[in-house]
Amino acid sequence: MEKRDANSKSTFGLFAGIFLLSSAILSFEILASRISAIVLVHNYAFMVVSLAVLGLGCGGIFAFYRWRAGKLGGLHGEFSLYSSLFAVSVSLFIVLVTRANFIASRFSYFLILFIPFFFAGVVLSLAFRSFAHKSFKLYAADLIGAAFGSISAIWILSFLGGINGVLFIGILGSIASFSFSAGRRGRLSSLKIPVLLSSLCVLLFLTNILTSFLGEVPIGRHPGKDLHNILSNPLLKAEMVESRWNTFGRTDLIKYKDNENVMLLFIDGAAGTAMHKFNGDPENPGEYINRLKASSSGFLPFLFLREDEKDDMLIIGPGGGTEVLFGLLADVKNITGVEVNRDLVDIVKEYRDYNGGIYSDFKNVDIVVAE
Repeated sequence: MEKRDANSKSTFGLFAGIFLLSSAILSFEILASRISAIVLVHNYAFMVVSLAVLGLGCGGIFAFYRWRAGKLGGLHGEFSLYSSLFAVSVSLFIVLVTRANFIASRFSYFLILFIPFFFAGVVLSLAFRSFAHKSFKLYAADLIGAAFGSISAIWILSFLGGINGVLFIGILGSIASFSFSAGRRGRLSSLKIPVLLSSLCVLLFLTNILTSFLGEVPIGRHPGKDLHNILSNPLLKAEMVESRWNTFGRTDLIKYKDNENVMLLFIDGAAGTAMHKFNGDPENPGEYINRLKASSSGFLPFLFLREDEKDDMLIIGPGGGTEVLFGLLADVKNITGVEVNRDLVDIVKEYRDYNGGIYSDFKNVDIVVAE
């Protein structure tokens, strides 16, 4: 009976480990795509998918030659070891991105990103090869875990952000490593390395939660990254006010120390959009807004509209609200803006004291967050 209970725990630990590891892999793949969109340009960001497939495949090839037929017994310790190596390599990836300044080389970046998927590939390949008679259930645990990881990535990004989110995924990989050892009576010494590596993952996560010592993911040095050009130019005296993460991207709010009339919003370091200081009175908007009207080509078309042509206005991607502001100044009766990034809209609404409440305080303005 005792042996049966141990086997039952071992089987459950195997399935739980596969579930957790697959969940961690998919979540990391999604978060790595978002981080890569900041570090690199978008056409490189989706290299993460190719690197994930390459890493998993290479891990499987390594496992095939490392453990040949007849040498597959008692591999739960190996599952724990390589799962913990996956966990710590995930955590070290984000540490290197934020602190080691190695991102100038795409090769180095892709190499560090490849390593976690390699270790995960070793575990998955060994599991399916060693327990082929349970492949149906293993595959079910793998797919359900992957689905859970894809969905949980949304929560992880929204509540933990990119850096803490990756560190949290490292902890998931650590939990998976101990799940593989559930019910096993092997030597405790075989768990020394997994315990050490898992402790490192937890320590990094808790330290960054309390101190934010890793800072933020740096913007890549690329001509298309306007935010990097602004922050690196000492003459502009720009500084980051806040950053928010979601599955759409990272939204950064920037202000100038020498110019309080405008703030800028960026998505993944590019696609800048302005949020202007406005007193909320379209009839008497103040000197700065009057100068903006006179100097901006965006307001010019409104000067040629008849009153019956100002009934409705549709804005695709209102961003920081410049076009909404122009519509209010031009007495447009109904203004509708459709924005795909909720964080942009939330920031503009929360800074209503700065922008005059253009997204929240005017009954004729309706901002819809939708694709």
